[in-house]
Amino acid sequence: VASVASLGLKCRIISHIHNSDFLSRKLSYKSIAYYLGSYKYKKVIWVSQSCFDGYFFNKQLKKKSCIMYNTINACEVHNKAEELFESDYDVVYVGRLADPKNPQRLIRIIKHAKDFKSDISLAIVGAGVLEEEVKRMVITHSLQNNVSFLGFMNNPLKVVKHSKIFVMTSDREGTPMAALEAMALNKPIISTPTDGLCDLVENGENGFLVSNEQEFAKKIVDSLAIEDDDKVLEIGPGLGSLTNFLLHYDNQITVVDIDTDSGLLLHFECDDVFEILNSVGKMPIPPYMK
Repeated sequence: VASVASLGLKCRIISHIHNSDFLSRKLSYKSIAYYLGSYKYKKVIWVSQSCFDGYFFNKQLKKKSCIMYNTINACEVHNKAEELFESDYDVVYVGRLADPKNPQRLIRIIKHAKDFKSDISLAIVGAGVLEEEVKRMVITHSLQNNVSFLGFMNNPLKVVKHSKIFVMTSDREGTPMAALEAMALNKPIISTPTDGLCDLVENGENGFLVSNEQEFAKKIVDSLAIEDDDKVLEIGPGLGSLTNFLLHYDNQITVVDIDTDSGLLLHFECDDVFEILNSVGKMPIPPYMK
């Protein structure tokens, strides 16, 4: 669309790909149309390495492509999480109740988890076209006392703070903001091994990546048992060790906050290159960002 709209105009187009669409992973009208339009793109920004790798014509776009993960402001996340919320949950899900989030998988997993922990509690924050179907599944599997539907919330972080485990059951993702925010709140993430989650979650370090639904449920129950025994799931030192560095990109300097322990990109903002160089001085760029 951008390519067609710019016909006859002298302008540069930067395309930003936010997720990995299944139709783009094979030879299809969508992958072909994007490739044909890309001749006018100066740069293609992909939200994760897996999004780039999954695109059918990625080799043809390699020279003009770069990876730019989603970012968060960790201080803002913690401030929002302090909002009053009186309930506590074992597990929290934050996201649309729609494809490709696969909330039906979530209910099946909680059904399996209940076999091991009868009082397990799940908070679902979000709404969508599959909401009624998911609610029917809760009734079918007799989970009414285990699952709470909180609907859409402007600030779901207060619920995340009052939950022990953050879960995602998506079929595909980019670099999900909700997962980054959960990490900022030091919550272990248990997720399906999809796209951007593979870049964020290290098994046994800050969570687990699981495909099988029974195994997924067991990871939840085992992690909750660790919590109940007053032990801490090893998720690293958290987001306490922040540093700043300068990233040069397209004649601009980007100021970046990064957790040096986890390598998590937290926040960035652009300013005039000369102002930054004069006031701060050039600092080294971490190897994985080069």
